[in-house]
Amino acid sequence: MKKIIALFVMLFAFSVGMNAQDRSKIEEAARKDVGMLKEIIELDKQTEDALFWLFVKKHDAYAAPDLSQERKDGIAQTIEAKLRATLSDEKIEMLMKKDKTLFRQLVANGK
Repeated sequence: MKKIIALFVMLFAFSVGMNAQDRSKIEEAARKDVGMLKEIIELDKQTEDALFWLFVKKHDAYAAPDLSQERKDGIAQTIEAKLRATLSDEKIEMLMKKDKTLFRQLVANGK
């Protein structure tokens, strides 16, 4: 019985450790997205934080296994709508004018 409990504890600890590593990679990718965006347009701290969490959700959603193209398109539409809602029209215009491919990269999977 003790061996079974020890096995479950070890499996739980291992899975928590794996989730922390995955989360770290997702957050690093989100920071990279925000950094690329900051190179093009100026962001205040509140907007930067909001976009960071938007990109965390984006990378988390794209990390799901076996995503259909329909689901990927839905994620991209949602991210684009939230990005447009967060940034002013002037900032979106500036981003599109300076680097249209970056906008597509921020909305899509980024690969």
